[in-house]
Amino acid sequence: MSVLMQCFLGRAVRLAVAIFMLMLCATMNFGCVEAEDYSRVEWFAEQGFVEAQFILGEAHLYGLGIPKDAQKAAEWLQKAAEQGHAEAQFMLGLLYSIGEGVPEDIQKGAGWLQKAAEQGHVEAQYTLGQMYEKGRGVPKDELKAVEWYTKAAEQGDDSAQFALGLFYEYGGEGIPQDKDKAKEWYQKAAKQGSESSKEALKRLQ
Repeated sequence: MSVLMQCFLGRAVRLAVAIFMLMLCATMNFGCVEAEDYSRVEWFAEQGFVEAQFILGEAHLYGLGIPKDAQKAAEWLQKAAEQGHAEAQFMLGLLYSIGEGVPEDIQKGAGWLQKAAEQGHVEAQYTLGQMYEKGRGVPKDELKAVEWYTKAAEQGDDSAQFALGLFYEYGGEGIPQDKDKAKEWYQKAAKQGSESSKEALKRLQ
């Protein structure tokens, strides 16, 4: 199995179609990452196999077994994102937000992040919360920020839990101050090792 496939085996097996793809790749006896190996993965991607498209996108983005190429990464991630691949949507949203491999377009980035967030992608939910809190790519809306932070926090994201703690500790637009609720979220984050939350709990004692 090639290095390229090994890097993403954990993600690929989450989807039935990816399992099928990997079985076919194994049957074809992949070795190390060579032009022929890349062509095989690319063939699956061109046939519309969403996980293959995502694998190529991430491999190009980080230079995993192949040269880095942000533009090619964005092209493959776009294809996977358009098929509803949440991780690809998240990564594409980030690329648009910073203008890597694509022209910078924060609003378009927020749009892709929202698609991923709506599928339950925890990092997208947290990032979208940040964007609503700061008014970056979307209108500033602290209620929506709290809504997305809550979705991420309920999935165990400690950064979102800390962000909620801050909102409830100090209050916000349409968000009443509630120090008991702030403590609850800080405690959840602190249990995961959040030093900022531990300091906040000392502050609220």
